Amino acid sequence: MTNRDLVQSPHLAARDFMVAWDQPDVGVRTFPGFPIHFGSWATALSPAPRLGGHNVEVLRALGRSDDDIAALLATGTIATAPPG
Repeated sequence: MTNRDLVQSPHLAARDFMVAWDQPDVGVRTFPGFPIHFGSWATALSPAPRLGGHNVEVLRALGRSDDDIAALLATGTIATAPPG
């Protein structure tokens, strides 16, 4: 089967294998979900973070100040968007 066949498979859809979510910067897309389903246990899936989406939290946890983080952004050492 091709990827398209898998995404459009009625068999997989009936078993909630494929899930759709709104991926930032891309829109709603369908992806394989968690392959194992339990009646009393729900799995939470979420989109991938955007580029640099956790920069500030991680750098603060590492002891960097807001001024340090601003300087890293200004020099292009870290980014929140692809170059260009």
